[in-house]
Amino acid sequence: MTGNAFPFASRQAIFWATERCREPSLAMLHVAYATEDAVAGTTIVNSMGASGSITRSHIHLLGSCTDFLGALPQSQIEPSFVGLAAAHLGDCELWRLDLPFPIMAIGVRGSASQRAQAMHQLLECRSTPAFNLISSNETSWLIPRSTIETPAPHFQQALGGAELWGRWCFANPKAFEQATEQDLEAAIRLAGTSWP
Repeated sequence: MTGNAFPFASRQAIFWATERCREPSLAMLHVAYATEDAVAGTTIVNSMGASGSITRSHIHLLGSCTDFLGALPQSQIEPSFVGLAAAHLGDCELWRLDLPFPIMAIGVRGSASQRAQAMHQLLECRSTPAFNLISSNETSWLIPRSTIETPAPHFQQALGGAELWGRWCFANPKAFEQATEQDLEAAIRLAGTSWP
């Protein structure tokens, strides 16, 4: 675990894979989610193609939570809806974000250990290479991504987990001042995938 050279939260660390891999292993998810729950924090994963800038798998641990995703309308779904057997979920529940959230987001709700197992299964059966994971308040969200990493002209840089967590990070102050609600929603819509 190290600090973050480019933090987007006041208390932030990064878990690194000890082996060379591009995506978080089941063991990494177990450690990250257990730590997240212990400190009442948030974990975020940006895959390659979804604002990931380093090919070695890593997980951002933030010492704070927002209820941005949790406050949105959502409904419970059956495991078969996303191609899983109920046995893969353990004691977890599956949820989806509903409109007005404009893209697919699949939530796993339960204990840290069970969430890690279920999320690992979801990652294994996903149909898009790029994804973001955002986890806090005992719910972990998988957000499959489109092939658009930088949804210009609505957002002029790679859109990642921080933005989907509700914290928009702008490198350019002028772009921040000119951003509108419509731009940000359009950026999310371009960067994500829609429900079938």
